[in-house]
Amino acid sequence: NFIQRLAGLLIGKEDLNDHDHIDADPSFLAATGLSATSGCASLCNFENSLNEGTLRAMQKSLRELFIHYSPRNPDVLWVDVDCTPIYVYGNQEHKEYSGHYRDYCLMAMVIFVNHFPVYVTLARGCEDGRNMLEGLYNEVIDFLRKHFGNTPVIFRADAGFVRESIVRGLVQKGAYYVIGYAPNRALQK
Repeated sequence: NFIQRLAGLLIGKEDLNDHDHIDADPSFLAATGLSATSGCASLCNFENSLNEGTLRAMQKSLRELFIHYSPRNPDVLWVDVDCTPIYVYGNQEHKEYSGHYRDYCLMAMVIFVNHFPVYVTLARGCEDGRNMLEGLYNEVIDFLRKHFGNTPVIFRADAGFVRESIVRGLVQKGAYYVIGYAPNRALQK
């Protein structure tokens, strides 16, 4: 279920209802190494049964894959952080209305390191991405330092992640950052 769900997210099949039809795609089955897929009810039960320990084990699997397939001595480690709304329809559990996206959604934050997904979090409702990143950036940097020593680590994120405590924390951990600024009148002048 984890492999199917992750692969589904990566190809844009965020809605669980999509998975009732995905087993008709032989390329999806071949890419995931599955002979058959789970239906949306099974995946819903899987997601609702996840506890913190299972989520940690899934994140560990992503990190192990990254270590296995990444170059041994990269010049730089680009950490791309992005929140992606997963729009939900009907009476799905934990949905919230997002004023920013003007729709009902769940919020996923994906952290890529050199284009490889290393962390995927799913907030119940529409949690602020800055809160999710603030709780995770130390762990990301510690993981990268453990496996890649003093290779420069650069966080890239959009303006939604600008928070003084995040920037200060990245600098204190020896990481660099490129974070966008939202257009505003002061900057435009």
